[in-house]
Amino acid sequence: MKKLALIALLGLAVFTLMGCGKKTVITKDEFIQKAEANKMLTEDNSAEVAEYDYLKSVISAGVVSDNTVKWKCDFMTASDDDYAKRLFASNKEKVDGMITGSTSNSSVNMGNYNTYSLNGDGKYAYLSRVDDTLLYLVVDEKYKEEAKAFVKTLGY
Repeated sequence: MKKLALIALLGLAVFTLMGCGKKTVITKDEFIQKAEANKMLTEDNSAEVAEYDYLKSVISAGVVSDNTVKWKCDFMTASDDDYAKRLFASNKEKVDGMITGSTSNSSVNMGNYNTYSLNGDGKYAYLSRVDDTLLYLVVDEKYKEEAKAFVKTLGY
């Protein structure tokens, strides 16, 4: 009986340490601030998606060198969680069709978020949904670690 209680207590501790499977959502303004703090150029593309009721905003952030975009990512805010889940699924499908051949992937579906990463064909893709927001990036594999470090600063 003591072993069972100890196992339950350890399981509760792990669950608590994991933050109960929740991530903190950021706003588009916080995304812009974090991108600019990482010396990325940002662009508000919300006007381009204004006709779609399910999207509130789209912000692109890119790393530019010698007037060339090395890599970029998009941060979208959907009208609600359900649309964000649909956007996540459709973007995952898009990435799966784009990166073929020898690949490796990982996926997490927990609490208020989903993540999906995919490597292959010299590309790295990462998608993350937290509540009604979605982060999307596809970069050349040589920028993978740089992109992952940026995503980490976002908490996505």
